Amino acid sequence: MNSPCASFCDSSTLISMNENAFIAMGTFKIKAKVWNPFDRLKEAEVELIVDSGSTYTVLPKSLLEDIKVKPIRMIRLRLADSRVVEKALGEVGIAINEYVASATPVVFGDEDAYLLGAVAMEQLSLAPDPVKRILVPVEALLMRFHEQDSL
Repeated sequence: MNSPCASFCDSSTLISMNENAFIAMGTFKIKAKVWNPFDRLKEAEVELIVDSGSTYTVLPKSLLEDIKVKPIRMIRLRLADSRVVEKALGEVGIAINEYVASATPVVFGDEDAYLLGAVAMEQLSLAPDPVKRILVPVEALLMRFHEQDSL
């Protein structure tokens, strides 16, 4: 089976896995590369569930330890069932096709946790298209407050 991730797409569309890899309605997986931002040679290729409901990207603690990512601090996180847990938070570099963020927060998760969170998507200027089940490029906002002229 040829993976749609084997060759990168152009900037107008991004890959998702084929229909067999969809895990639930409205969710899909993408392939990404992550690395230790202090040592680019320590990297891993991962398959992530796109989860705009998750603030941060979550990867297994063992994978993060393998690429020598160190926790920066502990963070409290509210789970979907309303429980609050405390987990270690670090940083990884991440690339999805030509979209790259040199460092994004990452939670040291359980062994089956592979989530792409909202912060990383925003840093990459990508957003999920829930109908097509792909990530698409979006314009970032650059706003400046202008004071009104006083009369």
